[in-house]
Amino acid sequence: MTNSPTFHDVHFSGLRSRVSELTWGQRWIWDEVQWFAPHHEHLNVPLIVDVPDGTTLPRVLAAVRTLVESRESLRTTYPLSGTGEPRQSVAARGGIRVEVRSAAGESRAVAEAFAAELRRVPFAVDELPFRVGVVADEGGPRHVVAVVFHMSADGWDIAHITAETERLLAAPATSSIPSAGDRLHPSDQAERERGAEGARTSERSIRYWEAQLARAPAVMLPAGAGVAGTPRFQEVVCESEAMAVAVQVLAQRLRVSETAIFLAVAALLLGRRADGPVCCFTVCCHNRIGPDEVAATGTFVQDVPVTIDVGDVTFAEAVRRTWRALLPAYAAGKYDPVRAAAVVEEAVRRRGSDVDLSCTLNVMLGANGDGPDLVGSAGAATRDVVQALRSRTRMSGKPGRDRDRFGRRFYLRAHNFSGAVLMSLRVDTLAMPVADAVSFLQSMEQTAVEALADTERTQGAGGPV
Repeated sequence: MTNSPTFHDVHFSGLRSRVSELTWGQRWIWDEVQWFAPHHEHLNVPLIVDVPDGTTLPRVLAAVRTLVESRESLRTTYPLSGTGEPRQSVAARGGIRVEVRSAAGESRAVAEAFAAELRRVPFAVDELPFRVGVVADEGGPRHVVAVVFHMSADGWDIAHITAETERLLAAPATSSIPSAGDRLHPSDQAERERGAEGARTSERSIRYWEAQLARAPAVMLPAGAGVAGTPRFQEVVCESEAMAVAVQVLAQRLRVSETAIFLAVAALLLGRRADGPVCCFTVCCHNRIGPDEVAATGTFVQDVPVTIDVGDVTFAEAVRRTWRALLPAYAAGKYDPVRAAAVVEEAVRRRGSDVDLSCTLNVMLGANGDGPDLVGSAGAATRDVVQALRSRTRMSGKPGRDRDRFGRRFYLRAHNFSGAVLMSLRVDTLAMPVADAVSFLQSMEQTAVEALADTERTQGAGGPV
């Protein structure tokens, strides 16, 4: 049961104002914004922060103001120039309207519904990329609810925004929050990318792209039944405790990251669908390497192609090849997207055939310590034990859509969630019917579980694969 909301304007002022080109990461997201416009609400990222008991509403509003003032990315709009090119424009001053909703005894449920409501509305390019509200009950504010436009924050930065909000709410007078001039902001990053250092970084990455494109198959996903579903792009979700245990144990045994294990499994299964032994997919790189980038605001995500020969190999060998392929791939994740697009066109012209980059994998397993705590479980996690966990695997679906990012036909995401691995796969039903997508996720889980038996003899062998 909720009462009528109230509204409060939070003003910020006295800060830097700048207009600059987009960063490479922003440009990568912008292409998706434009492709889906005006329905790009899937690029809205929600967060909910609990408010400590005894915190007053003025204190919450002060925390919101400090947060916005310390992060230029949260007060940046994306207007078009006179030639139609997008720009990022940082506001020195302005305001954000905060809606306060009351909830008697149902504050968490109201907060989750509030976040979902804010998320459903796509951001306009001339709108500040940060919507925020407060859920309160008779005892005062209980939750801060916000949605951030992906143009202005990636998953890494959302974690920073959440942590900073928590610190501000806990002790706003003493919280150690960087000021606007103490960290790297998107406009600073754009300037760096347009300089000599950025040119060298991009060219190294472009050379990597050229080498991968020369090896990439012309067809990764052969045509399916030739009949599209309605809507054409469908998404299935798998929540698997068995996958969480298997991936972590395999990572321990083979001494690589959980992400490398997951990508090796996906490469094996995708390789069976390609027109040759070489599998190719693009992997999302989060591109936060140096200390200044780790602490930076904004979005750094870009994708990069990876080619792996998975023909007639053991699981351990597939992991070894995947691990070796990922090291240069992640190093090549920073580049000028316009230049990369031109290189793809040139590769198609030279080969006289297509280059299939329609498969994208976005995997963050065990990141920031949010994976299941299974240290020491390798000895007990036999194939049979983990196979039994499959009875708790849950499959579900998400609303489909009529289109996906240009050229993308297969989009597999994975992250840790409540002791499980949450996998979601969105497919172009012309290439992969929904039933095949369900089967693919089930095969991902089964392949990882079966690999436990195949790799038991390698446990403790020493050294990464």
